[in-house]
Amino acid sequence: MNDLIVAEIHQALRKLGRFAEPRTPEEARRTLRDLGAHVDLRGIVDSWQDTLDDNQVLELLRAWNAGLGLFQTTYASNGAGVTTSYRLIARFMLANRRDRVHQVM
Repeated sequence: MNDLIVAEIHQALRKLGRFAEPRTPEEARRTLRDLGAHVDLRGIVDSWQDTLDDNQVLELLRAWNAGLGLFQTTYASNGAGVTTSYRLIARFMLANRRDRVHQVM
């Protein structure tokens, strides 16, 4: 699963015009932060092996690389996916808020 996530991160970096190839969550976080990548993309990667499971991270990265924003990915689902989507965005937002608090301190 990690290889799939890493491949999606590499694809996102190529779309940003960068050819860095981080292999670990820590390297990916640092690379995206250093590049000033969009906060949603950084938040997805920051959640990897933290607040989201690997399947959720992979799903969000694939959607990001397909050109869907985080809002579209999490709120545009229907049926049984709605509950999962709300939980997913809530976990993401909580992780993102916690990261911002650490940056301020």
